[in-house]
Amino acid sequence: YQRRVRGGKTRISQQRRVDRVYMSLSKPFKPLVVLDFDQTLTAQDTTRLLALASQVSKLEKWEAHERLFHQNWKNFFNAALETSKNKKETLATFLTSLDRYEKEDLLKTQETQLSLPIVSEFLKGLDKKAIESASQNVLFNHGALETMRELKPKTRLAILSVNWSKTLVSASLCRFDPSLVQDVPIFCNELEFKDGVSTGYVRGDIHTAIDKLKCFREIKSEIDHSVSIYVGDSVTDLLALLLF
Repeated sequence: YQRRVRGGKTRISQQRRVDRVYMSLSKPFKPLVVLDFDQTLTAQDTTRLLALASQVSKLEKWEAHERLFHQNWKNFFNAALETSKNKKETLATFLTSLDRYEKEDLLKTQETQLSLPIVSEFLKGLDKKAIESASQNVLFNHGALETMRELKPKTRLAILSVNWSKTLVSASLCRFDPSLVQDVPIFCNELEFKDGVSTGYVRGDIHTAIDKLKCFREIKSEIDHSVSIYVGDSVTDLLALLLF
């Protein structure tokens, strides 16, 4: 072993390092695995199911708003992407501008409250039972739930989503297998309820790629795992996927 002399004292630093490695290897190793929900576990985005649960007759109007929302987002995305190419901006810088646009212009977030007008219009008055019933229409990707069952006893499993309803996420998983949501934290936004009825507002601060990165970092720091795996499919997952 190598010895170091500091202030007249001898310390066997190598031995201590060996001891630490031995102690870590002697403990059951469970890596952290964080999963996105919509279009990673599910086959389609589930947001429209909330509108469907609210009132079927409003679905056509919701879809019209949804198309406009995504078209505006796509236009900004393409313009910002072209600008970033010319300025040689980094991915983080590009996503920061996208984050700002989504929150200030599209989502109109105020602190931790999402005040998107179409959300208030369609989801106001919706109760939790209707959301739980809507979860029956959630379709999961082939093998997604089986993979979760395999991962759960071998990892520290968590779900991180920009979905507007934690109730919908939890109920859809519980419908297939209640054990999937036991001891599996779900980091997600949630509709604001008053006396069990939605006010139309969304509480939470997970809406963009930067929000997801921040939350993923917090999860990692709380669990204190050096090995972590993130699984996602969209722009909001990019920064978390690239974190190492």
